[in-house]
Amino acid sequence: MLFDGEISGRQRKLVAIANRNAFYYVLDRSTGEFLAGRAYAKQTWAHGLDAKGRPIRTPNSEPTEKGALIWPNLNGATIWFSPSYNPQTDLLYVAVREVGAVYFKRDAEYKEGTFYAGGGENELPADDASGAIRALNA
Repeated sequence: MLFDGEISGRQRKLVAIANRNAFYYVLDRSTGEFLAGRAYAKQTWAHGLDAKGRPIRTPNSEPTEKGALIWPNLNGATIWFSPSYNPQTDLLYVAVREVGAVYFKRDAEYKEGTFYAGGGENELPADDASGAIRALNA
């Protein structure tokens, strides 16, 4: 989403994205500088973002042989539907998916030219999932 906005008292050309990883990012679209970011959906794989916008991973967020419950699932916290920006309200509207999965790893032999997966996911039951349209402060 492209828009202009004021950051720290200065007008800037901005680009914003609600990423599938459950974080919302705002960048200066002229320089690429990371300006702001935060979680907009349930996520359990990161504590937040560092000063450069890189996720700070949580311990135990890697797949294991027994399985690790992680939010969001492989499809992500948003998918398919385009966000919308309203300059009158300065809000970004995003379709949000709240779905977790248990991720696991396993030994797998690599064979060139064939499907290779060293792990997988088991989605939580549909009763544990939800969705919404969220209004994010642009």
